[in-house]
Amino acid sequence: WNIHPVYCSNVVIRNVTVLAPHDSPNTDGIDPDSSLNVCIEDSFIATGDDLVAVKSGWDEYGIAYGRPSNGITIRRLTGSSPFSGIAIGSEASGGVLNVFAENITLFNMGVGIHVKTNIGRGGIIKNITVRDVHMHTVRKGIKIAGDVGDHPDDKFDPKALPVVSITVKNVRGLKVLQPGLLQGLKDLPF
Repeated sequence: WNIHPVYCSNVVIRNVTVLAPHDSPNTDGIDPDSSLNVCIEDSFIATGDDLVAVKSGWDEYGIAYGRPSNGITIRRLTGSSPFSGIAIGSEASGGVLNVFAENITLFNMGVGIHVKTNIGRGGIIKNITVRDVHMHTVRKGIKIAGDVGDHPDDKFDPKALPVVSITVKNVRGLKVLQPGLLQGLKDLPF
């Protein structure tokens, strides 16, 4: 990952350009992880993985540490990637709360807005607001999926916490192959 503030508070990432080849793996642009009050603004990201992915630890390790990402603001971001523009998770076992993203421009994307979790990830994902998004040439506009990611071992807690209060509004797209996909857990649908 290119910029990875982990266990941080009061971070401002402004006027940043992050570039990586579209075929390069694990080259997320900016990944706030178990951090409080992070502002990402006025930036351009073109990578081979997620542009911005909000995280908070992996499986029992994230649950044990118990520090959510909270108060994340993403605004005036432009970018391109074969993966996600704005992603929540999938490593979100400590929880992700109060994410606000606005004025986002995405082009040549895999998924515009992606909430990624899986059974056993363990963290609540709550109060996510994304608005005023323009997408051009995107495979999936919005994807909320409960089957993303694997586990480091077999000691994960199979009781997944809910995804609550997701608001997406004023999203426009051209050449979007699939506008949206909601994919719950097999035995525990959203």
